[in-house]
Amino acid sequence: MLDGQDFIKQFISDLRKDVKDLGGNDQIFYEGIKSDSKIRKEFAELIVSKKQITLSLPYLISALKLDWVNSNITEANFPIQPEDNNFPKEYKVFHFNKDISWENVIVEMKKEEFRPASIRELLIWGKDNRNRKDWIVALGCSDWLSPLPSVFVAVLLQRGVTCGLGWTRFGDHCSFLGVQK
Repeated sequence: MLDGQDFIKQFISDLRKDVKDLGGNDQIFYEGIKSDSKIRKEFAELIVSKKQITLSLPYLISALKLDWVNSNITEANFPIQPEDNNFPKEYKVFHFNKDISWENVIVEMKKEEFRPASIRELLIWGKDNRNRKDWIVALGCSDWLSPLPSVFVAVLLQRGVTCGLGWTRFGDHCSFLGVQK
């Protein structure tokens, strides 16, 4: 992995090459990256807007090619959280194989310096790591944790031959996705 200074050098070099590949020259490149450049500001806006699109629930759900999604799982109910914007992330699936309260799951995660994953982190993790047999819970949707004795949570799950994103109770058959702090 490149350190910050090497990353910037490599990025500038790659961007300069991309400008030339598109028929530009060094003068166009340097005009585009000047501190008062409108192009540089538009580039920054493009990066931010692309990230927002990439973190949208419809985009993340479509990337997983899920068979179904609970109707409660919407942008309005699950807005982007500050932690969703921090990358890269180290994930861990916690298996307890027993009934456990959500409070105790969080206590166990904290012992290993992890926190509960958000729904977006669950979907990002699920794209490459889903095994289609475990029910993986995202407890980081704390605004939506039900106060009832049987807590409802976002869960990436398998039901028969279909796979979906549910809003359901959890129990000893569930595992919990943690994100390193």
